[in-house]
Amino acid sequence: MLVYLVWKTCMLTNEETGRLFGITYSAVSHILSSMRTKVQKDSDLWVKYMHIYSLCKM
Repeated sequence: MLVYLVWKTCMLTNEETGRLFGITYSAVSHILSSMRTKVQKDSDLWVKYMHIYSLCKM
């Protein structure tokens, strides 16, 4: 979730996000895809994500 939040809130490219975490842009792409699927299927995860996301936007 951290990679997804950083990517979303900082509006970074996959390559830039990957550099921050020491992973490839391809790995970032896979993480983002996985998180999108998970939050669509799990409403509790969606609520947690939205809570954390709202804190980041302050």
